[in-house]
Amino acid sequence: MIRLFSTTVLLALPAIASAQSVSAQGVCPGSVTIDVSGVTPGGIYAVVTSNVGGSTVVPVGGCAGNDINLGLSGGTLRATPSADGGGNDTLSPVVPEGGCGLYLAVLDMTSCVSSPSIRLPLLNVDAYEARLDGAQLVPAVVTNASGLLTATVDATDNMTWDLNANSFTNTFTTAHFHNAPAGQNGGVMFGIGGDITQNGTDVAGSGAWAMTGPDRTELDTGAIYVNVHSDVNGGGEIRGQMLPVTLLSAILDGDQITPTVPTAASGTATMSLDQNDVLSWSVTIANLTSTMTNAHFHVGAAGTNGGVAFGIFGDLTQVGTDVTGSGTWAMSGGDVANLLAGDLYINIHTNAFGGGELRGQALTD
Repeated sequence: MIRLFSTTVLLALPAIASAQSVSAQGVCPGSVTIDVSGVTPGGIYAVVTSNVGGSTVVPVGGCAGNDINLGLSGGTLRATPSADGGGNDTLSPVVPEGGCGLYLAVLDMTSCVSSPSIRLPLLNVDAYEARLDGAQLVPAVVTNASGLLTATVDATDNMTWDLNANSFTNTFTTAHFHNAPAGQNGGVMFGIGGDITQNGTDVAGSGAWAMTGPDRTELDTGAIYVNVHSDVNGGGEIRGQMLPVTLLSAILDGDQITPTVPTAASGTATMSLDQNDVLSWSVTIANLTSTMTNAHFHVGAAGTNGGVAFGIFGDLTQVGTDVTGSGTWAMSGGDVANLLAGDLYINIHTNAFGGGELRGQALTD
């Protein structure tokens, strides 16, 4: 067994085509099995991780200066094991909480060719969100303010949460988790106002809540809501009920385009699907070869091309070779079925590659 998270050597920059493959299975935090194939038989290879997709160049050693297809940004060298006589290896690291969800790739230190990046299993948590507005308060409040609180809860009932609200023209005073189902008012369970700040009309913050077993039961039965208070609306400016969501993600690269395209660009997408079948998505891309011309969700299994299901181009912004953006999609029942079956992918089109420069299959985490 190797200690995958012990050595740190920073990497950074562009990429090319790959031949190796790597896969990971397991529960995180905990034991994860990483299978490696296609490296030089008996040769040394490097295991590299990053918390974001991007691109990397090796700064030191025999592969120094080589553009590689790690699909990582600001990568960290974790280990340099040896492959067997067939060019294969299996690693069984115990991955700590901080390693869950990291992107991972392997680099053949003989050929200086790398695998596409994959993602380690995400933290074994349940996900929730609350969409906040004035209409959910009892009685309702007329306000332009709105917000989103996202949260994950682990197996020991520890919650981590993140809040972002905008158009908050009144002065923020405090915020809490309250105990009551939708349409009813309830008492305070946990205060979060001390972790939230206001900057102009934006209100944001993040923190943690060590929940009890009964707290978790209330959460899972839909009986907890978030209330953000203001100087004008002391009883609450915006409110949102905490409800479970399904988390998904996608790694975007040229290798998934059918047929594949040679590009140094790469990206990531994160998504959450709520109980009303609204998909919230966020995309980050680096090193596009030319101007982005369109972007969509398409219907199709991995390795097959399909028609457009939903356009996202209008919510993306390109600055130089980088693209970022986020939005929502009110999905139909058929859309949801395709999504959960792994039959939706994101395609980023450019002047250089009209059929798509980057593609990533949307998969549940």
